[in-house]
Amino acid sequence: MKNSSPGISELESVSPYIKHLHDWANQRVQSDLLARRRNPIPLPPIKTYKIQGSGNNIYTLTIRGSQKSCSCPGYQFRRQCKHLNI
Repeated sequence: MKNSSPGISELESVSPYIKHLHDWANQRVQSDLLARRRNPIPLPPIKTYKIQGSGNNIYTLTIRGSQKSCSCPGYQFRRQCKHLNI
């Protein structure tokens, strides 16, 4: 059974355009990786809290930067709940 992706030796038999495109794509990926290492994108801090609901249920309130979410059914249905007002 032959591998479906072309190997390095198979690239020699393809057109110069495809070889140029392959080289360009590899160069672009390498330059993007270097740029990400030099200027990493800061991620917002993530905070999670366990909150007791009106019954005995425990819900998870997650805060990512300025975004809040809750694991309660009210938030899952309406994207709004009383736990977000903490």
